[in-house]
Amino acid sequence: MHVEDYMNETPACLLAMLTQTREDLWQAAKAEEMSVVALEENILFQTLYAENCMEETAAIYDSYLARGKDRMLIEAYLNYWAHAYMLSKEHVPDKLFDYLSYYFAKGIELKESCNLAYMKYLSGKDTLDEKEFALLDQLLQYYILRNVYFQFYKNVDHKLIIKYHLYDKHFVEYRGNPGERITITYRFDDGQPITEEMIEMYEGIFVKQFVVFFGETIHYALYADAVADL
Repeated sequence: MHVEDYMNETPACLLAMLTQTREDLWQAAKAEEMSVVALEENILFQTLYAENCMEETAAIYDSYLARGKDRMLIEAYLNYWAHAYMLSKEHVPDKLFDYLSYYFAKGIELKESCNLAYMKYLSGKDTLDEKEFALLDQLLQYYILRNVYFQFYKNVDHKLIIKYHLYDKHFVEYRGNPGERITITYRFDDGQPITEEMIEMYEGIFVKQFVVFFGETIHYALYADAVADL
């Protein structure tokens, strides 16, 4: 029996369920051993559309993976949390990186938000196994060759710091709104001030890279324009 059938046949039960949260409705349907795939799709689509995907939906997503077939929805959920992790806006579901690890291991192509989020995650791990190290190496190479840099690069394994000459790099990172015009005015020690526009490396993440030698000091200030140039 499907949830929709159950609701049609038992109006009183439906009335009671309407006072519950969507997650409670899902739990109740599962307890009655009903088909919940359509309900799971509805909950996930609504939360993603409203950009209000709470961590509690992780269990629903996990259940949907076993039976759901909407590839777009499956990827959209991962992209939502990967994006949130990149912006450090909120805690992400614990299993996010298990999912990403699985897809990387299978060679399944993911969106850039997922690639960057998993690279950030691996950069912060205390220890990496052989496969994780190789993948982080691959991701770093891909993005560094494209001049894409983030502050978290400084957290990678020391061998990768040496390989990609990150030891003398310093990254100033600013979190703002996508499309903003962010400028940085800086000077080295007693040098003349220089003003440059920062590069938006990812949606709302602006980065300026410096090569800093031993004993040097950078002084800088950041400015955000009220309206970005078109």
